[in-house]
Amino acid sequence: MLVLRGVILGAFVVCTFASGVPVLMYHEIRTPNISDTALRRDLSCSPDQFNQHLDWIEKQEYITITSGQLLRIPLSKKSIMLTFDDGRKSHYEAASLLHQRGMVGVFYINSASIGTPEHLTRSQIIEMSRMGMEIGSHTVTHPDLRRLSRARLLVELATSKKQLQRLIYQPVNSLAYPSGAYDQGVISAAIRSGYTSARTTDRGVFKGRDPFRVPVIRIHPTTTTRDLARMVMKGYNK
Repeated sequence: MLVLRGVILGAFVVCTFASGVPVLMYHEIRTPNISDTALRRDLSCSPDQFNQHLDWIEKQEYITITSGQLLRIPLSKKSIMLTFDDGRKSHYEAASLLHQRGMVGVFYINSASIGTPEHLTRSQIIEMSRMGMEIGSHTVTHPDLRRLSRARLLVELATSKKQLQRLIYQPVNSLAYPSGAYDQGVISAAIRSGYTSARTTDRGVFKGRDPFRVPVIRIHPTTTTRDLARMVMKGYNK
């Protein structure tokens, strides 16, 4: 099918983005502090900024989806996936904001960090799941998966999945590679561990080519709604 923005071709309404589904990658929803490291500052998105992004998503009439829906919907459907890495405590407030708007998000959690300072508690994760948020795995301890032995790699992937499933009594089918580090061996281990998709940190929009190489639009503390619109429309990150 020929892809033209905003044009109806036959029975299909063609998307206003680059023939795929945008997947946004957030980390902390917090206002950066002057004492923050450069890395933590770059991983922060203020609550005001986050709300502006949600306002824009609503105005553009996007439907927020889970990873399971990402693999099932037609790529001509106007959908967007919001993802959150590391299980930070600010994700509970983010999930609450999404729930209030009738939206969903995918929250990737390191199972070893649950209940530790600055991270989500068990009860918060359970409540987020009951809100309709998807809980995904970010492994047990957030290692570079490429550097692990085969046995240790499978432990990181399978154990996190099992621990999260026991917590929320729901399947955990999606994975986010820690720091976006993966190779074919990691993909093979993810498949063996029972995952059906995995999110990377590679730039772009998801076009249905490989569910274990889902690309992202990375959100920075300086990402305005204008930036977001440009990246979603063009299908790449700055």
